[in-house]
Order: sequence, then C-alpha cells, then structure tokens
Amino acid sequence: MVRKLGIRSILATAAIMALAGTASAQQVPAALTQQGRLTDGDGAPVSGTVAMTFTVYDSATAGAELWSEVQSVTLDDGYFSARLGEVTALDPGLFDGSVRYLGVTVGTDPEMTPRQSLVSVPYAFMANLADNAVGDITPNSVTVDGTLVIDDGGNWVGPAAGLAGPTGPTGPAGDTGAAGPTGPAGSAGATGPAGPTGATGAVGPMGPTGPAGPTGPNWTVSTGLTLTGSTLTANTSYLQRRVTGTCGAGTAVTAISATGGVTCSSTVTTPSAYGQGEGTLTIPTSTSHLYVFVTTPVTPRRSGICYVTSTLQMEDVEGDEDTFLVNTARRIGTTGTESEDAVRNIYSYPTSAYVYADAITISANWAVTGETTYYFGCHGQMLGSNWEGDGARCQSAWVCF
Repeated sequence: MVRKLGIRSILATAAIMALAGTASAQQVPAALTQQGRLTDGDGAPVSGTVAMTFTVYDSATAGAELWSEVQSVTLDDGYFSARLGEVTALDPGLFDGSVRYLGVTVGTDPEMTPRQSLVSVPYAFMANLADNAVGDITPNSVTVDGTLVIDDGGNWVGPAAGLAGPTGPTGPAGDTGAAGPTGPAGSAGATGPAGPTGATGAVGPMGPTGPAGPTGPNWTVSTGLTLTGSTLTANTSYLQRRVTGTCGAGTAVTAISATGGVTCSSTVTTPSAYGQGEGTLTIPTSTSHLYVFVTTPVTPRRSGICYVTSTLQMEDVEGDEDTFLVNTARRIGTTGTESEDAVRNIYSYPTSAYVYADAITISANWAVTGETTYYFGCHGQMLGSNWEGDGARCQSAWVCF
C-alpha cells in the first residue's frame, strides 16, 4: 500500500546547549525538545509509533549534515514530542553562533521541507550573558576565589595592597624647544567645483528672410480618403464595404475576392500549453470508480484542444487479481467538475499481491477554454473485486493548441 505522510506544522521549543566550559548557576540541559503534529497526505492525523530521523544542517537546503539521530516516536492523534540528544549526544561545539537548520524524516519517506531554523531560548540567552558580560552588571556582591572584595553596599573590602591611588595633578609645562626645519611642500590639492552657470544673454536680432522653396506636389485623394494639410484619414466603412466574409477563431484573412469573400488560414503554429506530471492515491474505502490527478496544473492561453496521454498503474495489496477499465480524466480547477473520456482500455492485476500492475496507457482529446485552469489524470472503473487499501499512480502528458 502506498503511504504518503507529511508534517503540517512543527513547533520548535528547543533550548540550545551552552558552550562547553561556560560557568552558570543552573545546569543547562544538553538536549532539544521538538514538538509537532504528523498528518497523512489527506490531512488526517497519524496514530501509533513511527521512526523519525532528526538531522541538523548548516544550510536551509543541501549543506553539510552536522548531527543526526533516529527515535521511535509515539503519536497521539498526530501530536508528538521528542527530546533530541538522548540517542546521539549533541556536541557542544555544534551551536557556535551560526544559524542551524533542523530536518525531519518519517520512516522511509523523503525528508520534509522546508527545514526549520533553530533559534535561542531562555537557557541559551542566559548562557550567552554569563559568557559575555558587556556594559553595566548588577550583582549583590563580588567574590574572587572565595574572598569577598566588594560588599553588598558597593564598598571595596578586599586587600588594600597593590591598589593604585588617584592620578596626581599635571606638572608645569617645559620650555619651548627650537623650531625644526621646514618640511617639504605638499602635493597640489584637487580642482575645486565649477562655479554656477551665468545668466542667459539677450536674444539677438532676427536674420533676413530666406528665398522661397520650390512649389510642392498637388495631391488629390479618392472617395473614402480625406487630406487635411499633411494628414490623411480613411473612412474604413466605405473602403471595406465590399468585404462580406469573416474568419473564425484561430484563423486569419489571407485574401479578399472581387465579390467581397475572404480566404482564411490557420494562424496557430505554437502550442498554447504543454507539460507533464504525476499523482498518487491510496484508496481508503471500497469503490468502483476512482480519479487520480497529477499535481501540475495547466492553463491554456486560448480555447482549443488538448491532446492528453495518461498512464495508470495499480498496486494490488490483497492479490485478488482485480480487473479494471482505464480512461484519461480531467478536472476543472482544484475542486471543480471531474470527468473521464469515452475511450477505454481493460486490464487485470497480476495474481501476486503487493505488485504494481503493468502500466496502462490511454490517449484522448479534450476541448478546453482559454485562461481556465485544468488538471489532467487517470480514471479507473473496477470490474472485479474491490480497491480498498490498494494504491494507484498516474502519469500524464499534454499539449494544447
């Protein structure tokens, strides 16, 4: 049976380890607490006990694996809590101030994405404060090696020996020494900025009139055209009055006859959409029909036809050699109408359980509306026993014109 699991939310309440050698009044726990809720691909909480792998990386994607451990985690309505570091000790040097990322893997499923960044919480802040006191501090008293040196009144009560007294007054200035030799001349400074632009001068006198140019051509226009000065306008209703034919969507006029008829030809030379995708399904209850749609949407730029090829594989868990029909399928939007085409293939499972049947491929043409989102996939109709608990995988490819 195909199982798809996913973590919908993880609440990190980790206390990052203090660095080795840091002195603190309270013992910092060398562990991280990770809490969350585990659901299946349909959003239902998972119960029971699962193996969960927790891994710390130095990057949000890819990167180096710095630490990892596997725990057997018991789920209660999907909720869980795990203390990281109880199986494999957390190295104090792991948290050196750099950002770390936690990845979670359930069983043999791929690691879930995105990884979570680990942030400081109370223990870590206190450890950082104890290791790096900058600015004012507010102790009740100060003791060094068991000896009180500053009491709770702020008075120095430590040994007096070796303490420096206050700075004495400044002594009188000495005699002015002889002037030294003149130093070499410095290099020339940079050129200063340009001054502001001066005022505009007065307008000069008008020059003499030039000779007259040659006479231009005398233009005349036919009916339907109007010439006003150098502007020519056309009356399109008059000029196109003899054109009586029209061309449909996706075609264009390539010729006009003397009687006003038109010749049309297709203008569609490139697809309006194309792609491929895959979808899977674990069948929860007995049913005679099922739809498996790929996760990739398709939105044709214009209305037309999509040529779809779909391949369906079924996993027979019970080994009861079920028989089924296969069609391509289409859904409008993410929750819209689901339908299958009329072209079908028939196939039977192998007799052994837990094996995928051979891939069944079927092709069909689907009419689509431009700028509408669709999902293509597979439809199956059971002719034998039942599908409860079986798995289904569908792969589809399409090109739309």
